[in-house]
Amino acid sequence: MLILQLPEVKKVIDMADAMRVVEQAFIAFSRREASKVVADSLEAAIEEAGDIIIPINRGHYTPARIYGEIGEIADGKKPGRENDSELTLFKTVGIAVQDVAVASLVYRRAREKGLGQEVKLLNTDFHR
Repeated sequence: MLILQLPEVKKVIDMADAMRVVEQAFIAFSRREASKVVADSLEAAIEEAGDIIIPINRGHYTPARIYGEIGEIADGKKPGRENDSELTLFKTVGIAVQDVAVASLVYRRAREKGLGQEVKLLNTDFHR
């Protein structure tokens, strides 16, 4: 059994208990009126994210209730938060291509604005 110790609450729980807590929070959130669950990738979230898979398998949630992907909101294909009382849960499983795209954009904008400092991390002289 894998044990997770949470020093801030002075309690030891096993991973099954931790998953139950996450699942209950997810179910409670998803039942709220006007809430949206957004994923970086719908396919990956449904196949890899335990906190979505477990409620689906137990009949508490359906994949059809996932509002959409973050890219659809960023592209303006779907609206994001539509009022002050709406809460959005963003479930990310980690899509490497999105990380690279964001890093590239941040790098380009920093260069355009003259921000940051170049640092040589590796000896790039490979012709020795």
